Amino acid sequence: MVKRFKYRLEKVLEYRTMLKDEKLKELLLQNKRLDQANHTLKELQAAILLNRLEENANLAVEQVGLIAQYSERLEAELEHQKIEVQNAEEAVNIAKSAYIEAHKEAEVLQRLKERKLEEHTAYILKEEEKFLDESVIQRTGFIKSKE
Repeated sequence: MVKRFKYRLEKVLEYRTMLKDEKLKELLLQNKRLDQANHTLKELQAAILLNRLEENANLAVEQVGLIAQYSERLEAELEHQKIEVQNAEEAVNIAKSAYIEAHKEAEVLQRLKERKLEEHTAYILKEEEKFLDESVIQRTGFIKSKE
């Protein structure tokens, strides 16, 4: 009659594992957002480089004015995008911290479960050994009583 192992905190472990998985998804989502923001920032920087006037270019006054306005708008968008990148980096750091904390909490319960399983296995082995010892003693006593 071997007693089956039952971890009484199994539901809590499942819940914490689910939370850890959700935090991981959030971290991946924030990393993707950061990558997109960095990509947009690089595109804006490239557009600014392409928009610079060559020194020997012969352009009409209207064209120079349009290029200047476009440059100002690109610079404003660049500053705005830099702020977006900073916000995305902060969100990634927050999500990373939340994931690390959730991972630690789930890991603690998992290690506790493993330790309890080892204790249970040791207990079962001890009980089996005790049963075998009692059987040997009874058999030896039975054989001696027949003699």
